[in-house]
Amino acid sequence: MKAFLELLGRVSLSLVFLAALVNKIMNWEGAHTSLVDHLCLWQRSVAHPEIQKFMTSIFPMTPTLLLVAAFVEGVGGFLIFLGMRVRMGAGLLLLFLIPTTLVFHPFWMVPPQEQQLQIAMFLKNLSIMGGLLLLLAYGRGGESKASKPE
Repeated sequence: MKAFLELLGRVSLSLVFLAALVNKIMNWEGAHTSLVDHLCLWQRSVAHPEIQKFMTSIFPMTPTLLLVAAFVEGVGGFLIFLGMRVRMGAGLLLLFLIPTTLVFHPFWMVPPQEQQLQIAMFLKNLSIMGGLLLLLAYGRGGESKASKPE
């Protein structure tokens, strides 16, 4: 039963990222537009000149950033899904999820009618980060540690 629950947990956690990857691939232009829109929100909301300069320098790199995001979601998601190099997959996805959460769910910057949704999405991502931290701590779990080092 424990092995089944560990498998179900890994698969459930990885599907969030694999579904996001499929969505990006199927709607690449929409994903790019969303990234640019969210970066524009940050640029408008943060008045510090250095941050403004940094944000301006990022805009030409958005296609590359989107490609890197898709790669990380795919590699990390598949590693966790397959139970191979789970700690590496969890680490990649955790590093990906930190800036993604800050860029896409800045509840402190959005109008009041959007805040509840963005708070929920922010907290959802924090919960996913918690699951990834557990995978970093314990690997794929169970007897796998004794049978195969990760």
